[in-house]
Amino acid sequence: MWASPQGLILAAAAALSVLTFAGLMNVPLLLGFTFVLGLGAILANPAWQAVNTELVPPDELPEAVTLSSVSYNLARAVGPALAGLIIAVSGPAAVFLLNAIAFLYVVVVLSRWHPAPHRAVLPAERLVGAMRTGVRFVQNSPEMQTVLIRTFFFIFFISGLWALLPVIVRQDLRLGAPG
Repeated sequence: MWASPQGLILAAAAALSVLTFAGLMNVPLLLGFTFVLGLGAILANPAWQAVNTELVPPDELPEAVTLSSVSYNLARAVGPALAGLIIAVSGPAAVFLLNAIAFLYVVVVLSRWHPAPHRAVLPAERLVGAMRTGVRFVQNSPEMQTVLIRTFFFIFFISGLWALLPVIVRQDLRLGAPG
């Protein structure tokens, strides 16, 4: 359980909470734990995306993938606003604590979940060979290239806005956490 990406995220979120409550949080620690949280998210995302096929019937899969994407982006928009309110009322340590509790719930649910075993129809593929196959697919698929280029530009240029929004609110709008 603790070796899983969710366990890593839980440990980082709990450490953030404990260190912040203790008054020991500083910029290098915050950046380090943010990096660990991002690393955990990178490791967990492929599994989260793949689990849809376990939970949803095949005829409802397109809607489930769409709903998953909508909920992710909605959380990116609403989450910081809720965090601002919680910070205004209880301080930043409370936000880290709530995040740790949420990931504790995820870890507990995942540890109790036993998906049905699947028998592979095809033989197992080696990692490097599978990566080469994926690269060849992208090289020969204009549609996939378009999706990847759009994704790159969104992540590289637009996602930075989400990260800088608190700075803009504080410096330009002269608002604090409640704002």
